[in-house]
Amino acid sequence: MPKVINKVEKWYLAYTKSNQEKLAKTHLENQDFRVFLPLILFEYPDPSKPDKLEVMFPSYIFICFDRKNDDWHSINSTKGISKLVTFGDSFAEVPKEFISFLIDNTDDTGAVKYKLFEKELSKGDEVIINKGLFLGRTGLLFSKDSTDRVKILMSIFNQEVIVDLEKSDISQNQKI
Repeated sequence: MPKVINKVEKWYLAYTKSNQEKLAKTHLENQDFRVFLPLILFEYPDPSKPDKLEVMFPSYIFICFDRKNDDWHSINSTKGISKLVTFGDSFAEVPKEFISFLIDNTDDTGAVKYKLFEKELSKGDEVIINKGLFLGRTGLLFSKDSTDRVKILMSIFNQEVIVDLEKSDISQNQKI
């Protein structure tokens, strides 16, 4: 994606079919449209978790075309596209400054990198165990000491039990 936006070009918004943004992008580019599909690369601090690449604006894609000179009528029948977004009789035009800002903040693949930082665990936080006998089980952080040990409150066979573990054996139980 070129990093320069022409002052006269116009960008429009298209609504895609569910989870078909990349398919729509490919088919629009095959028709020689200039398209922009911004992505976010979520980078985990834990190297055992793979980074996650997601569409920044799910179900939307930006398309640059000239309404007078380009054959834009094919856009609505392109694979992956539901329709061009309109407000009344007008296409939803996206300010070129916004597109320019997005492009300037993405890498060559169209992705913005977002580093995820795990917050310091506190007593009562729900954690998941990543190693050992209790792999995959969840519990509550009961206490931690100045070393690398933690105590986790878990329910085992309907009994509340405190388990002593290495701090590196647990992580926050969160989903993105």
